[in-house]
Amino acid sequence: MHWFYWLIPATFFVYAFFQRVAPSVLVSELMRDFNITGATMGNISAFYYYTYAVIQVPAGLLLDRFGPKAILGGSALICAIGSYLFAAADSAFNLYVGRFLIGLGAGVSFVGTLKVADMWFSARQFSYISGLTFSLGLVGGLLGQAPLVALVSHFGWRPAMQSAAILVLVLSILIVFFVKENKTRIGSRPKGIVVWRNLISVLRTTQIWIVAISGGGMAAIITSFTGLWVVPFLIEAKAISKSVSASLASIIFLGTMIGAPLAGLFSGYFKKHKPIILFAAWLVLSDIILIVYVDFSVSWGFYALLFSLGLGLGCVVTIYSVARTYSPPGAEGTTIAFVNMLVIGLGASFQPIIGFLLDFYWAGNLLDGARIYTIDAYLIAFGSLVIVSFSTLLFGMMIREPRS
Repeated sequence: MHWFYWLIPATFFVYAFFQRVAPSVLVSELMRDFNITGATMGNISAFYYYTYAVIQVPAGLLLDRFGPKAILGGSALICAIGSYLFAAADSAFNLYVGRFLIGLGAGVSFVGTLKVADMWFSARQFSYISGLTFSLGLVGGLLGQAPLVALVSHFGWRPAMQSAAILVLVLSILIVFFVKENKTRIGSRPKGIVVWRNLISVLRTTQIWIVAISGGGMAAIITSFTGLWVVPFLIEAKAISKSVSASLASIIFLGTMIGAPLAGLFSGYFKKHKPIILFAAWLVLSDIILIVYVDFSVSWGFYALLFSLGLGLGCVVTIYSVARTYSPPGAEGTTIAFVNMLVIGLGASFQPIIGFLLDFYWAGNLLDGARIYTIDAYLIAFGSLVIVSFSTLLFGMMIREPRS
């Protein structure tokens, strides 16, 4: 039954990842319907990540204090409200509000699922479960690409997002009634000053900061490239339709789905994390340069590059196992939440940065009321991702292998 208790909140993370990437296929619709710029579009998408990041440490403290069941159930309900408000928005401001609430609720999904996993699985299994959780979440990334394009083209973006609101409301009910906590692993939950002492201890651990910043570099590619701008970029760069572009983006998610559990499995079996992190950082840096700056035709070679990029990005889950090793006793939820806060926060910051750069180099072209950016604009804007990928490699070199 422990797999069942893990699967329900893990499905909530699937929904959270769906909401991460959904704006990437709604760019033209939202820019047209609300008459917004690329920078504004980037900020609306990133608002999810801002609240997702900010809620991480409070979520970790609440999970350590009250347990995952009630916190996850309430968070899924907040997501349902935010999803409905986004779908019903009549102004850009309401889009911000919807994304704010979605990010607020979804921010608990990953760390809450890992808290459940920590209750029901052994320490050796945790690396694999972390990877499996991330991999399952990426199903949401796949659903937020080609399948969402099909739904939007047939029914419109509002009904599609309203359906998402109903689904997460059902998940909230399932979490409350069916997720159980392992009473033998709960122990005495930290209270008052102990909670804050744990947080201070986490903040004082240098390796946790280094690991989190390294993961943030990976997240910048996941959120800003794969999660928002890859679809419009491929449409322009390869002269293909939105549905084909979304299908190509799905290849990245497929690679990440495979890379995440493999990274967790290998790091857990060999008890080595740093080589995996360094290999992944090198792979991501190489692939992002080749995909963006080399004019490959849409063929098997290009498919392999997209898959390879996803494979490297999937290895980001390894950082959570490293961070857990450096966690103070009883503060596992707080540690993972703090790392996730930096990872998501750093990653999200590049969405509006790229949007600003695209607007700055915009040539004035419009299609159905939405801004169309040139290849040169994308090449300049994506230069920021090359820089952050190289920085990820440098921070990865600073990681100390945890003691067994």
